[in-house]
Amino acid sequence: MRRTVPILALSSAMLLLFGCGASSPSSSVTPAPEGAAYATLAEWHFFKDAPNQVPEDGVVPYDVNARLFTDYALKHRFIYLPPGKKIGYEPDEVWDFPVGTIVIKTFAYPDNVSGPPKTALGERLIETRLFIHESDGWKPYTYQWNDAQTEAKRLDVGDTVPVSWVDKDGQTRSIQYEIPSQQQCFECHGGGTTTRLLGPRTGELNRDWDYGAGPENQIDHIASLGWLDKTPPPADQRITYPEPFNRSDAPGGPAPLAERARAYVQANCAHCHSPNGNVNYKKLYLDWDSTAVAPTAADGLSLGVCKHPTSGGCGGLQYDLVPGDAEESILVCRISAVSPPAPAADMMPPLGRTIEDKEGVALVSEWIDSMAPSMCGGR
Repeated sequence: MRRTVPILALSSAMLLLFGCGASSPSSSVTPAPEGAAYATLAEWHFFKDAPNQVPEDGVVPYDVNARLFTDYALKHRFIYLPPGKKIGYEPDEVWDFPVGTIVIKTFAYPDNVSGPPKTALGERLIETRLFIHESDGWKPYTYQWNDAQTEAKRLDVGDTVPVSWVDKDGQTRSIQYEIPSQQQCFECHGGGTTTRLLGPRTGELNRDWDYGAGPENQIDHIASLGWLDKTPPPADQRITYPEPFNRSDAPGGPAPLAERARAYVQANCAHCHSPNGNVNYKKLYLDWDSTAVAPTAADGLSLGVCKHPTSGGCGGLQYDLVPGDAEESILVCRISAVSPPAPAADMMPPLGRTIEDKEGVALVSEWIDSMAPSMCGGR
C-alpha cells in the first residue's frame, strides 16, 4: 500500500468524521433543484465548519495522486453521493457517477503574509467549485469566498483576485488568481457533445487517507460505505498513478522518472489531449493509457514524438516532442510559456494558470532529456 501523504493543515475535527468500515452516514446536505443552484455555498450544507473545510456527514474527503497545477493553489476535495445511489467502478476510466452526485473542490492559499490567519486551517479560501451531475449532464457552479472568510457567494461570470503567500522556500509570491466563468469550465470539461468529470478515477484515488482511525485506502473506504456497484480488486492490483514529485515512493523506492512524468501530463494535459478530449483532432495523446514508457518515433500519435504540430508558435519549433532534447520540444515550450509576454496561443493549458509550474516543467524536461536521442527526420 502506498504511503500516506496528508493534505496540508487539515483540522483534527475533520479526521474524526469517518471510521474504518463504517456504513454511509446520514447527511444533512440539501441539494438544490436542477438548474437552480443556491446563491450561497452555505445553503447546500456541505460543511459543519466551512471556513476550516470540515465536511458534513455523508460528504467524503479525498485526495489524488497526480494533481492539476493551478498556480500553486492548495485544494480540498470532497464527494457527495445521493442516498441509495451507486458509483459504477471502472478499473482504468473515470468512474460512472449517478445523477445527483456532487464533486466539491475548494481552492486556497496559505494565509501567512501578514497578521495571524483568519481560520484554524491557516489558509485563505478563494473559491469552491461544484461539479453536479444533473439529468442532462455535468454542470459547474462556482462560489467565491469573501475576505473575512465567512461566506461564499455564487459567481457565474468569473473574477480576478489578488493573492499573496509565502511559499515553501520562504519567498513571498503574488499573483492575480483567475476564477473561471461557467463557460470557461466547459472548455476543459467538454468532450464531444457532453460535459464530463475529469479527476476521480482508480489511478488517481488509489492512495491512503486518514479518516480518523489511521491511514486507509480511499477506494477501500468508499467501498465500505456501500457506494460502489462492485467490489474492487485489492489495492496492489489496481492501476495507481505515481506522485509526480515523490522521489521516495514507498514501498520499493521511487517510481521511475517516465512514469512520474506520464502521471504529470495525465493530470495536466490529458483532459484535452486524449482520444476523448476536446482537441483529439490534433492527434497528440498524453493520457496515461495512450503513452509509452520508452517512446520512439513510432509512437508519434501517442506522445507527439517527432510529430509536426497542427498549429504554429513556440518560435518555430518543428516537433511536439524530440527525444533527448527538451529545448527543441514544443511540449516543454507550451507548459513553460506564460502569457504575457509569450503569445497566448503558446501557453498550455490555456486556463487555470497564470504562472509557470517550475517543478512540472523541470520534471517533463528531465524525462524528455533522458530519452534516447532521435534526429526527428534528419533535423
